[in-house]
Amino acid sequence: MLRHFVHPRFLISRGRAAGVVHAFTLLILALGPGLVHASNPEEDPVYVKKVRPLLDTHCVKCHGPEKQKANLRLDTLKAMMEGGDSGPAVVPGDVEGSNLIAAICYEDADLQMPPDGKLDEEQIEMLKKWVGAMGG
Repeated sequence: MLRHFVHPRFLISRGRAAGVVHAFTLLILALGPGLVHASNPEEDPVYVKKVRPLLDTHCVKCHGPEKQKANLRLDTLKAMMEGGDSGPAVVPGDVEGSNLIAAICYEDADLQMPPDGKLDEEQIEMLKKWVGAMGG
């Protein structure tokens, strides 16, 4: 049996092992969904609840399935990473290298999106955090 090869200090009962697993699960749930990344980034709660609705409201009418200004689509994460005429809109983990972030920050006079007015600072910060978190 396995007991002969395991030092007695390391043996725990099944009940105690289940308790440890349960406590670890509760800890992960308490610390929030940001610690557990979905296997599909488009299922990430931040993307689903915050990013996609923001992009749908401000970007997709010009950069979506119907119309693709500058050959850019922002209606799926895959399309954002493939990018358009200026390259990828989003580079996971690289806030500074993501064209989407440069455009919404109005850093370049020739690239300011959305064109009808800058997003709120809270929205910009949320998108920056989202792009940064994708790399980790």
